[in-house]
Amino acid sequence: MPGLVGAAHVDPLQPFGVFQDVGELWREQIDFFGGESEVRQRGDPLDVGAGETVGHGDDPNTARERLGARAWRRSRRDVPHDAGPRLAPACDHGRVSGSLFGRPRAEVEAALPDREPVACPLCGREPRPFAVDFQGLHLARCAACGLEFQHPRPVFEQLAAAVYTPGYHPEAHETVDGGRERTFARQLERIERYVRRSPAALLDVGCGAGAFLGYARSRGWTVGGTDISVTPGARRHDARLWEGQLPRIRFDGARFDAVRLNHVLEHTPDPMRELRQARRLVAGDGVLLIGVPNLAGLSVRLKSWQSRLGLKRRRWKHYGALHHLWFFTPATLAALVESAGFRVVYWETPAEDRPGRSGWAKALVRGPLQAAKLGGILDLYARPR
Repeated sequence: MPGLVGAAHVDPLQPFGVFQDVGELWREQIDFFGGESEVRQRGDPLDVGAGETVGHGDDPNTARERLGARAWRRSRRDVPHDAGPRLAPACDHGRVSGSLFGRPRAEVEAALPDREPVACPLCGREPRPFAVDFQGLHLARCAACGLEFQHPRPVFEQLAAAVYTPGYHPEAHETVDGGRERTFARQLERIERYVRRSPAALLDVGCGAGAFLGYARSRGWTVGGTDISVTPGARRHDARLWEGQLPRIRFDGARFDAVRLNHVLEHTPDPMRELRQARRLVAGDGVLLIGVPNLAGLSVRLKSWQSRLGLKRRRWKHYGALHHLWFFTPATLAALVESAGFRVVYWETPAEDRPGRSGWAKALVRGPLQAAKLGGILDLYARPR
């Protein structure tokens, strides 16, 4: 991706700038145990602050070569790779786990009998395994760019039939509570900084029960949505809807001022195909929003460290494997987006807005995490190149 203008150096392992010694200790511990310190160097193309934009003068190919490889190269391969046709036995303190995805293990295994190998969509290389999670699912990492994903994984068509049914989006997902409304408002306000005309058209990929469609429509947007299984809730918002996987849908030349993939890309069989289709759908002066779990967030780093040391009861559960097929850092997501024909204009890592926390507790946690780019969510905004 092109270089970033005026970026200030921020060390993501020093969320509170005064704790320099603690930050150094964390880096030593995480590096020692084979973790992913991902300490950014001055001039890193992702070292950007709020509101800063991508420059146009840099060679994108040169910038891309700097992405990712430095951050995740030293991987700890703490389990041997097993590419067998069945899920590996998952142990929970010496006992094989009896459930997968909250359902009886035998039921899920029967619905997912086959496995398929996966190559890195950025590099085309076979990844290196580094862990088997508590369910017996294999986690792997590309040695060249650092992208992490399941390998081998359940065949996507079987996974879609077994998991992404209408029941995946319960009726409760139609409601917009305080936390969801804040998320919707933050995302749409950012989108509206780039799309200033009205009326404007927005496509919500993976629209689920339609909550965001309704919110965007209430703010004057013309809305459309896609989902692998369109729900009754999505049909209530006067939206044009398409059913199926995004790359397979025929849009008949339709273009959109904004395309939103919020917690969708990690579920798809091929994120590069999704992004290339998104590139065809975004108008030349439009904007793309991608929201994914942030693999470089502080909570994920700590839980990964616990998993490596055997201190976590359900190892690697925080990856959400099975229904999450891909795991992104800011660097690897930006590399994918750029390869698909976009340029990144803004990114942030908001902390998860969990219910039950008091206002002061949320502010105490959210502020430092977001300032240090260590929040649990990664929202990235890009425009066509």
